[in-house]
Amino acid sequence: MLIDPVGLTPLGQKGFSVYGLFEEGAKEPYYVGITNNTDSRELQHGNIGRLKGNDTMRILDPNTDMTYAEARGKEQFFIDKHKTKTGQRGQELNMVVMKQLQKRIKGIRRKLNKVVKHE
Repeated sequence: MLIDPVGLTPLGQKGFSVYGLFEEGAKEPYYVGITNNTDSRELQHGNIGRLKGNDTMRILDPNTDMTYAEARGKEQFFIDKHKTKTGQRGQELNMVVMKQLQKRIKGIRRKLNKVVKHE
């Protein structure tokens, strides 16, 4: 079984949806993510300050029973479409985020290489 090398979630696990966070009255999200528990995720965003005041969390794709892999693909599509790379309103992708992404990509490549060698 293939798994997400970062979170150890099976890629075929179902029950995921793609959502966006929107400022009041906005048509475009400032953040895009995936979850298998929208209520819990909305609370988490509120607790860390990413979802504030009258901001809302909305489902972006009608399929709310995607596999983890499908949801990750849709999430990337919506991130690219809405240019929501940072999750912060009006911020460009900064060097700290870039370094985190590069580290994550290296880890994913190492894990994938191990999976490919074992097949």
